[in-house]
Amino acid sequence: MGDASDHADVGRFLRTPEGKKVLDRFTESLVGKSIAGVEYTHYSTGIGIVLSFHDRDLLDLAEAIEAFSVETLRRRYQRLLDREYGIDFPQLNANPSAAENASPVARFVCPECGASEAFCIETWQRLTYYPDGTVTEGDEGQQWDPDSSCCCESCLHEGVVGDFLPDGKP
Repeated sequence: MGDASDHADVGRFLRTPEGKKVLDRFTESLVGKSIAGVEYTHYSTGIGIVLSFHDRDLLDLAEAIEAFSVETLRRRYQRLLDREYGIDFPQLNANPSAAENASPVARFVCPECGASEAFCIETWQRLTYYPDGTVTEGDEGQQWDPDSSCCCESCLHEGVVGDFLPDGKP
């Protein structure tokens, strides 16, 4: 993309409640800590800086910066950014039927970290087992509902499916 769209996407992330939660968790991990040492390392792209704290935690500044790069934000929070883009430019939401026909999982957003990329859902499926070891699937496939257990693959936040949907319903 370009500088202007990069800047706009970072701004979109920063203004969301989900983005604020991510940054609050990062802030909480640092507040009150004191730096015990600084180590410099050689990376092919430059010098790496690793902070060590008195509680023996380490913070690689390059990793922290990469975690908040616009590329990472787009990869981890694309649906969140798309939602905000739709707010900024409602006239571009010209195809509501495509959104209505999309999988309900496409609307999932983690209430803890705002990620929307992958979720683990506890499902059930009807299978028929035969004495010879043959197993056949029922014609319903895998099923789940708003009360099914769900976990965000990004931050491991656990809840039920309804917690990950804006209106609580698939």
